[in-house]
Amino acid sequence: MAEIRKLLPTVVVLQIFVAMGVTSWLSYVSARKEVEQLVNKIIVQESNLTKYQVTKYLSVPQFFQKMNQIAIANGNLNVENFPNLERYFWRQVQLGQTSAPDDATSGEEKGISYIFYGNARGDFLGVERQDGKSLMRIRTQETAPQRVFYELDAQGKRSPEVRRQEYDPRDRPWYQAAQGRRKLLWSPIYASSSDRSLGINSVLPIYDNSGALRGVMAVEVSLAQISEFLRGLKTSQMSKAFIIDGSGKLVGTSVAEPLSTQDNQQVLATQSLDPMIQETAKKLLSDYKILQNPPQPEPFSLEIDGDRLFVQVSTLQEMELDWRIILMIPEAVFMDRVYANVRTTLLLGFAALGGAVAVCLITSRWIVKPIALLDRAAQEIQAEEFNPKTLVNTIKRDDELGQLARVFQEMAVKIYNREKGMKKQMDRLRIEQEQASVASKLATVNQKSSLQELLKQSQTLRIKEKRIPNFNISDLLKKVKYFQSFSEADIQEMIKIGYQKQLPEASYVCREDEPGDAFYLILTGTVEMYVEKINKFLANLSDGNFFGELSLLLGIPQTATVRTTTDTLLFVIDRHGLQTLLQRDRELADEIAIELHQHLDEHQGELDERQEMFKNWGLIAEDDNSFNDNTLTLIRQRITTIFEV
Repeated sequence: MAEIRKLLPTVVVLQIFVAMGVTSWLSYVSARKEVEQLVNKIIVQESNLTKYQVTKYLSVPQFFQKMNQIAIANGNLNVENFPNLERYFWRQVQLGQTSAPDDATSGEEKGISYIFYGNARGDFLGVERQDGKSLMRIRTQETAPQRVFYELDAQGKRSPEVRRQEYDPRDRPWYQAAQGRRKLLWSPIYASSSDRSLGINSVLPIYDNSGALRGVMAVEVSLAQISEFLRGLKTSQMSKAFIIDGSGKLVGTSVAEPLSTQDNQQVLATQSLDPMIQETAKKLLSDYKILQNPPQPEPFSLEIDGDRLFVQVSTLQEMELDWRIILMIPEAVFMDRVYANVRTTLLLGFAALGGAVAVCLITSRWIVKPIALLDRAAQEIQAEEFNPKTLVNTIKRDDELGQLARVFQEMAVKIYNREKGMKKQMDRLRIEQEQASVASKLATVNQKSSLQELLKQSQTLRIKEKRIPNFNISDLLKKVKYFQSFSEADIQEMIKIGYQKQLPEASYVCREDEPGDAFYLILTGTVEMYVEKINKFLANLSDGNFFGELSLLLGIPQTATVRTTTDTLLFVIDRHGLQTLLQRDRELADEIAIELHQHLDEHQGELDERQEMFKNWGLIAEDDNSFNDNTLTLIRQRITTIFEV
């Protein structure tokens, strides 16, 4: 009876404990999964919002510059007429003194704060808005080599001279960045000559009719303004954001910290005073190499000092800036409530467990005591020492155990008399039970073996299924610039004429100087591209990248060797397949020629290199220097000749 007395509460308590543990664990896992999905959704939304608002903020100086460029081109603005230019600049800096209620940042100015112009003679004129006041700087041949500072009143008129400073605009980074450039661009980040603060300028080169640089107009955006703008964004108070340039240095941050050192140098993101920004930057730059690799489109998580951090990285390529915007949200912000719910569940479970133990002990004692007396009577019968008084108290009970005791006592004599015969029957029954038990165990073992074999087969099938990747080749082909104008039907036709090719690690895809007879699109895996003749490494390519298109389309030998660095799966379109497609639809050939011409036109160095190669192969004459003027015509002729379209 000691075993029943212990077993009954143990079974009940164990069930409650297991149910409580499983419930708590499932609740925690489910809550964490929901939190992760929620955080991913929030960080994507906030990252998109941050990128949109930063792009919108940086578009303001670009807008003013384009507007000025149009005014100059139409003859409405003469940059050499400094009195009119001064008035024009003063009006432009006044445009940003008010903002709409629905603006992205409450109280943030919508216009520009500093616009200036310097010409090739060293003359300079700039108007700036500082702390609600307008400040004008001017340098002419009469004041050279100094520029003079004036304050402007509410009507834009000059006050008496404030101070002077030696200054030559031609020596400044913004002016030098514009030399040799023909379009609107961004200057490098540099320290201001007046207050040594860091900033970046939207720069507009201005040329005269002879093609000589006439001067440079610039609009300044300080890094302090960018940080202040980030701190004012309507994103979650739980997140932090920072921007780095192509060298890993801080451009702006949503936390209050300096962006420059004492010697006016940019602070590296890995040396930020904010621990979260510092450690995140180290991880992203060293492990994820976000400056070398394109950012992941989906958010991902990092482990920093045991804490999980959700991160989203985006770029500002639309603004022609090699910057990265990083948004971070700690998981702990959301998990605190989950942990509190788990603790509450455990406390309630332990309280229920304690109550169950007490009830089980009382119930088991009430049930086990008469059973113990029946057991004692049975032992007396077996020992031929049965005493009817043993069950006196149990017989008085009105429940099922009392009825059982009465029947037990009435049958005690009969049982005693039949005990010997029963012993023999019990011996036979015991043997049969043992045999049945053995047979049952054997059947169970066989059943378990079969089940384990089925589980192994299922696991093997799942592993094989996981190894089979699922590709959307149509989406990958649409990202190739030469096929972006193709219709969905054209893309599907390309998929039909192409085929997949599996290569193990260290296999050559193509060799330098071999005929270029195929276009390759990487589905999975990585390859390395290098020039064997001079042992020069060119690039590493991975999922979604492509190569071999120039050699295939222009009918020239391969200019580099490509070899797999991991097991790689390629999608291949050979010359015969592409010829079939182009002959079926001749307009596709012209669309490819236009895309190829635009690609070469955007990469002048590569265009010159192709010109020399064509001369070496006799495709154009040695003295023919019209290649750059007739590039599209030559490309069309090559495609027409090669693919017979």
